[in-house]
Amino acid sequence: MISFFGPQNSVEFMRMLCDFWRRYCYKASIEKSMKKFYDSLCEKDKRRYAAIESEKLPRGGVNYISELLDCDPKTIRRGQGELSELDTIGIRKPGGG
Repeated sequence: MISFFGPQNSVEFMRMLCDFWRRYCYKASIEKSMKKFYDSLCEKDKRRYAAIESEKLPRGGVNYISELLDCDPKTIRRGQGELSELDTIGIRKPGGG
């Protein structure tokens, strides 16, 4: 039984962990597609994509995505910062066609 202070043994802990990942992790086929897409991006877009994916998940999302995409958690945090400062006007400058 899980007490107020957490699991009482490793079996309970593993059961809790499995329940968590079953609920919040992607299927293997989705993970494969995410990795393939991530690998096709330039560095800036990789950071931002990883940041967006990590924000979809609850606590632990940064670590899960960093392991999945084989990138440093600092890279994801940098991408989160970039997203918060992202200019919504667009890529082209006014009068650029």
